[in-house]
Amino acid sequence: MANIFGYGSLINRGSVGKTLGLDAKDIQMSAVTLKGYHRIWDLVESISFDGKKFQEAIFLNIYPEKEATCWGVIVKVPDADFIELDKRERHYNRIDVSHLIEPAADEAVYTYIGKEEYTTPSIHAVVCERYENMVKEAFLDWGEDIYKTKYLSEPNHSFPVVSGVYTFKP
Repeated sequence: MANIFGYGSLINRGSVGKTLGLDAKDIQMSAVTLKGYHRIWDLVESISFDGKKFQEAIFLNIYPEKEATCWGVIVKVPDADFIELDKRERHYNRIDVSHLIEPAADEAVYTYIGKEEYTTPSIHAVVCERYENMVKEAFLDWGEDIYKTKYLSEPNHSFPVVSGVYTFKP
């Protein structure tokens, strides 16, 4: 078994369960801190709202910063099977952050960091309301204090928020 450090939608049990083909209640998570990184809204994906024209949308990413810390969770990945997660996170590189996790984990810990070519949003980019709400709810699932001190205390985005069902460009 191995672990993935989640800092956005990978904090959401339902989202992780859907990707791994597991029931949300069977997802094993524990709260941790990643040293030397901070959360940022800058990962660009091409999405379509309600089957209409594709456009740029912004998702969470992490960025290295020496003195920073990023709260998140480690998710147990059964049989270290990252195939479906790697497909889902195709605009990110999976990197080993085992040495940066506090408290230290018993097994390897990886995370996803945006590929450089997908981290320059245009002025026309938007944030998907469903995604933003899913992340907020995931933080709230860990308690009001975590939500206030770990989510609300970080810089937010300045992109317009668009509601509706969205799909990713293949």
